[in-house]
Amino acid sequence: MTLTPAPSFRGLLTISLLALLLACGGGGGSGSTAAAPPAGPRLTTPPVAQAGYRGDVVTYRVVAEGTGNSYQWFRNGTAIPGATADSYALPVQAADDQARFSVRVTASAGGATTSSEALLDVLYADPAVMAGHDHALAITTKGKVYAWGVGGNGQLGLGDYQARLAPTAVPLPGPAVQVAAGWGHSLALLADGRVFA
Repeated sequence: MTLTPAPSFRGLLTISLLALLLACGGGGGSGSTAAAPPAGPRLTTPPVAQAGYRGDVVTYRVVAEGTGNSYQWFRNGTAIPGATADSYALPVQAADDQARFSVRVTASAGGATTSSEALLDVLYADPAVMAGHDHALAITTKGKVYAWGVGGNGQLGLGDYQARLAPTAVPLPGPAVQVAAGWGHSLALLADGRVFA
């Protein structure tokens, strides 16, 4: 079914539609004549994830096209005061474990690009296995301790005197940095300086 206005209303309908289009800013455009903001610089080398032991210094770097760029580094989405170069170095601390670092690069002509986030993985110990008389301990880079073997003196640190045939996680209140195993004992030095036997 097609509706056709009566001949006497055709001119009025055309004028009304034309007035409506002009009031809305025209027929096909957005009505805005503002130029699009300039594009930010292309990051040719974005920052990458880092891992380091407590006390080490790690450095995040970015390479962007163009000259005269300015930089602002972020930690977990918050601007880092004074971090305004194309690289950012920081000493690794326990509180930085799994922190996310990114950088916003702004071109001298305007326009900015923000990098993807790069994680920091804090390491606590070199992975190692220590052998006691009839038990063993292992420590991971994240400071987790595992024990297995004979537990007759409670040397596995698992709260009982049972033997374990497979490595079992030792419940400690924080990450360990060193372990030692002896005749019928085990020791774990935690990152905060406490020792557990």
